[in-house]
Amino acid sequence: MTFCRICPIYAVMLLLPASPLQADDLKPEVVVRCIHDMGEWGTEMTKRCIEDDLAAAAALQAYPEQHSEIVARCTKRMQRRGWETVKLCADRDIAAEAALAQYPGEHKATIDECLRDVGNRGPDRVKSCVDRRIGAAASSERE
Repeated sequence: MTFCRICPIYAVMLLLPASPLQADDLKPEVVVRCIHDMGEWGTEMTKRCIEDDLAAAAALQAYPEQHSEIVARCTKRMQRRGWETVKLCADRDIAAEAALAQYPGEHKATIDECLRDVGNRGPDRVKSCVDRRIGAAASSERE
């Protein structure tokens, strides 16, 4: 008799609470990805992956409309890695966008250059570019 290695994982799926988000096509996608990514680590890790991913997806759906472009871009780029990764991407970009808005006007040209150089890879990448260039300019001034 052959033991089904992933049967306990499917049993975990039945224990997860149902929600409107899970009732959609999202739960099967998350379950398959978590089984694939975490199945070798056992039922508990797979269950945690599923719960965390569904929670991240639910959180993303609750983000304000003003962040919809960021969420859409992060979803397009990161969804295959899971909703937690999409949420991390969105959270970092939202924070970077807010930080860039607070930079003094003297850095506007640097921000514009980085926007051109980085393209549509998100505010987090733009902020990293700006911070590197500001740091490089400051260190060259000290020399």
